[in-house]
Amino acid sequence: MAGMKVLVLFTMTATAAWPLGARGDDAPAGASELLIYDQPKTFRLQCELSISAPAGVILQNVHATCPLPVEWPEQKVRLIAETLPRGARSQVTAIPHTGAVLNFYIPLLPPGQTATATRVYEITRYRVRLKGDVSSLDVPQKLPRDAAAAVKMTVEERRSGGRFRDLAREIAANEEAWDAARQFFRWIRTNVSYEEGEFRGAAETLAKKVGDCEDMTALFVALCRAAGIPARNVWIENHAYPEFYMADEHGNGAWIPVQVSGPEWFGEMAEYRPIVQKGDELRDPIRRRTVRYIPQSARAAGGAPRLVVSRTILPLEPPPDDAPAAVPAASR
Repeated sequence: MAGMKVLVLFTMTATAAWPLGARGDDAPAGASELLIYDQPKTFRLQCELSISAPAGVILQNVHATCPLPVEWPEQKVRLIAETLPRGARSQVTAIPHTGAVLNFYIPLLPPGQTATATRVYEITRYRVRLKGDVSSLDVPQKLPRDAAAAVKMTVEERRSGGRFRDLAREIAANEEAWDAARQFFRWIRTNVSYEEGEFRGAAETLAKKVGDCEDMTALFVALCRAAGIPARNVWIENHAYPEFYMADEHGNGAWIPVQVSGPEWFGEMAEYRPIVQKGDELRDPIRRRTVRYIPQSARAAGGAPRLVVSRTILPLEPPPDDAPAAVPAASR
């Protein structure tokens, strides 16, 4: 996947399996009645944000940002520790339906010096899959806030909206929403060839019939939205996949995962890499522009700081007795 190039070393340790389809004290927050969450794996994630001042330059009022993991139904997150340089401070800002951003501030950074903020999390990820009969699943008339936000097209999608609507009708004319989403999934896997590269976007991927996991995800999301189906991107370390929203006749809703690049999963997901973000269009408060990712950016008075962000999987150890409480969910 193009973009979000960070250092990530994976050493995951499985926990005891959560009983298939169970809903107990260990159930993930916000778990859907339509999905089974099982086979959890727990690991520690170290997030580091480092700011460096150029030689001969004093930086003042340094402000840097990077994404942080938050809880989702398929992901539990517990903050274990935070380390800050003397004089620095941090603030975490939740981005509704998307994730969270770490704001790192330091008043003064001498020439050639580096300041690093470190956070360590304990994360548990679950395998997800649909259960029961899917014949009644459809897009509900009244959408929850996260689904209502995910049915709106991005700027790029609106620019080429007619092409997506035409193709959606061609692929899934007169199909119910569930079958339409499945047809979009099959069409992309059949007609788009996998090729690594910088982000092309849904329109170019459609035109050239080539793309990587991020491009294929963007195309699936664009086709779903063109058909009135809420859909969004899920960003994990070095990969992306889409989700679309459906509900049953009782009003029980769920975000249903799809793997458009890789194993042929429709309605299930066995990815254990940490979820960094859900969604695909937000505002970078530092660069003041629309971006696809929770921003990794920095600014300072006196010069241009150098920013390095890394996320590293650590061996699992028991959490300390005074560990902070779980990180709040991202207003799913």
